[in-house]
This record gives sequence, structure tokens and C-alpha cells, in this order.
Amino acid sequence: MKEKEKQLFKALCKFKDKIIDPSLIEFATPAVLGHLFFNHMQGVAYDVLKKNGLLGKVNREFRNSLGAAYEQNVLKNESFKK
Repeated sequence: MKEKEKQLFKALCKFKDKIIDPSLIEFATPAVLGHLFFNHMQGVAYDVLKKNGLLGKVNREFRNSLGAAYEQNVLKNESFKK
């Protein structure tokens, strides 16, 4: 991965930070998406993008993949609570 892709990956994994640099969104590549899934951070990444109002800035495939994983995590967590 290129340096800016690594920066985006790290920013998307920081769920406690309130703000991410919107200029990094252009580096939302398949490599970043793959690393998010490989490291089980796809739900966190979706939530970070959502909280920063950046979901509309990433491409549809990136957004839909993260969104589906986020929904799956929500369902799984609800099941664990029961």
C-alpha cells in the first residue's frame, strides 16, 4: 500500500477520534478495503465514515461492502446480548 492509503486505513480504524482528514478519502482503494476486512475493522471504518459524513464521498462498492459488514456486526452483537 502507498503511504496515503496507510494513513487512510489508520484513520478509519481510530473509532475514538472524532475527525478524519477528508482529503484522504480519494485513497479509498481496493487495497484499503481488503486490509479493513482482513483486520476485521470494516464495521469500525463504516461507522467512522458515517460519523464524519463521508459515506457519500467514497465509491459505491467501498461503501456497500463496509455497510453490509456493519449491519452483520450489529446483528451478531444483538445475538450475543441475548
